[in-house]
Amino acid sequence: MFYQEKLMLSALTLILASAPVFAAESTTTYTGPNGGQTVVEGSSSYDPENKTATWEKTATGPNGGVSTASGTKVYDRENGTVTSSGSYTGPNGKTATSSGTATYDKDTNTLIRDKTVTGENGKTSTKHSETVYDRDNHTATNSSTHTGPNGKTVTGSGSATYDKDTKSANWEKTWTGENGKTATANGSATYDRENKSVNSNANYTGPKGKTTTSTGTATYDRENRTVTRDKLFTGQNGKTGTLHGTTTYAPGERPNFKKPQNALRASGEFKQPVTRAARTPHAGRRHHR
Repeated sequence: MFYQEKLMLSALTLILASAPVFAAESTTTYTGPNGGQTVVEGSSSYDPENKTATWEKTATGPNGGVSTASGTKVYDRENGTVTSSGSYTGPNGKTATSSGTATYDKDTNTLIRDKTVTGENGKTSTKHSETVYDRDNHTATNSSTHTGPNGKTVTGSGSATYDKDTKSANWEKTWTGENGKTATANGSATYDRENKSVNSNANYTGPKGKTTTSTGTATYDRENRTVTRDKLFTGQNGKTGTLHGTTTYAPGERPNFKKPQNALRASGEFKQPVTRAARTPHAGRRHHR
């Protein structure tokens, strides 16, 4: 499996592990360089009375294997926290569970996240991350530590900057393994107000120096309450893979594509907190992911 395929698999894992907090239905199709397709279908809902978001996803691979994921997020605006739980079942029927918390410290403008994943065998892995926001300068810096079941760690550091004049967000991140080897990623996304779209590009370089690039567009159709995403991945050998996805929001629910900062988030291009440089987060709000 070359690096591009690994990247697309990572993207699939990310899609399975996350979902919009709004009431919505989504379908995403990944097509690999050999033509094989994986289709991910999902739904999400939000209970305003209990401040709870519920989501579920099902992925069907090229060989018919099915993976499922589901979870909840409970928002406590008073204390600035989000508590999450999830369950992930692979094609072989094995299940992993996760639990996590996210807390926002208003005094230091810091978002702190902790997550634990427990496999079927009871072994656990953990992740701790902290993102510090500088609202005046529209920047964010992030650090993280991931500890696997064997006790080995991977650390990450990154930064992001939002430019109000160009309506663009630029980000970069570096991961360092226990052996000292590193992987890097960087990219940008730009909001096009006239076309209600976000255009993005990114570069991913693994520990062996192999690089995969991606370009993408996310467009919002207000009339149909639909966000459409298309992305092209190109490996260092020139082989390509694609992503095509649509998310349709329930009546009365819609992403905010009017403001550039909100559009950049709603486009789905930025999943990690390090890329949310455009505003100070509040964990009790529904758009907090």
